[in-house]
Amino acid sequence: MNKRAVAEEKPPEIHSGGKTPDSVATGRHDVSQNAVPNGAELDGKMFERLIEVTSEAAKGNIETRALHCDPSTRMGALAISVNHLLDMTDAFMREAGASMEHASEDKF
Repeated sequence: MNKRAVAEEKPPEIHSGGKTPDSVATGRHDVSQNAVPNGAELDGKMFERLIEVTSEAAKGNIETRALHCDPSTRMGALAISVNHLLDMTDAFMREAGASMEHASEDKF
């Protein structure tokens, strides 16, 4: 296949809501709000969310979480692991705080 043939290949179409996508007529992707996002786009969004979650945790806010994680994807599995790590850290901090409070009041 020569360079010209490669350049003329059309990317896969994105179908939206059962309608015929504009890409059939124009050769361009349908990027409307109704377009079904591809896996890379979803992974990118989850990656950005994980940056937000871990940045908040680094600032001391360990109550924030990544929601709607798909365990069948690598980014979703990573998000679930980060959420679990934050859950365990939060539980440890609560238990340690309660233990210190009871020890300071001689309730052990």
